[in-house]
Amino acid sequence: KFYRIGSKEEYGVNDHTYESQQGHYIVVDFSFAENEADVANMYGPIVQEDSECLIFWYKFDIDLEDVSVFRVITNSTVDMLWSVEVGTGPDWQIAVAKMKPGNNGQRLQFEVFAPPKKSGYLAIDDIQLNNELDCPNHADCDFEHGICGWHQNGDLEYVLDKQHYEEPAPASPTYVMFVTPKSEGMEGLNAILSSPILIDQEMNCVRFWFMAPHEAPVYTVASVTQGPSETEIFTYDLWGLPANEREEWTIGQFPLPELSVIQKQ
Repeated sequence: KFYRIGSKEEYGVNDHTYESQQGHYIVVDFSFAENEADVANMYGPIVQEDSECLIFWYKFDIDLEDVSVFRVITNSTVDMLWSVEVGTGPDWQIAVAKMKPGNNGQRLQFEVFAPPKKSGYLAIDDIQLNNELDCPNHADCDFEHGICGWHQNGDLEYVLDKQHYEEPAPASPTYVMFVTPKSEGMEGLNAILSSPILIDQEMNCVRFWFMAPHEAPVYTVASVTQGPSETEIFTYDLWGLPANEREEWTIGQFPLPELSVIQKQ
């Protein structure tokens, strides 16, 4: 109930389309919320038969300690197509969702819940609904244009920055996510990078590149945890950092069972 047109003059944020202060976007200003968990809904056009892929850009800038939910669903079946459960910061992020045959004839619904502190905002720009059959998976990310809906919830922080190594990463030459615990007394602390909710169960493999120099953490794993539709709480480790492969960029991969969330820890 509090979607509105936003601009840099009001929110200090350039639009994504033109990256200028003259551009506009849709914004949800949580300071207008009357109660915690107030819901704002924005309805899109009817999904056509040839619509295969939903792509849009967003900023979900709320307090780091706040938890909220921003999701895209269909209005008649409440079929969730995409979601994120924590703020992703002040940078534009891309969101991608593959449409399903059962979505034809339904309306898209952008739904967001006001965070407990009722501060911050959600901005949405450049919504596309097209028939690209090779719609990219919404958990795929090369980190060249942001973190693609991935988020952090550990003791230490992953940092998105230009890499400080002479050899570039094989697939993405500029930006990487890295964590470097340098201070003493950090034993037992962890850095966790979590994916968006994975909806498409046709995905069966996770592949990524990693480098872990000698000063890197000793214990690094990739695991899966429960998603919002699961009643059981679990964590399954599926991959561990090889002890003998650290100084050069190396490919890591593991099969993905039918579970909802990937975590890298």
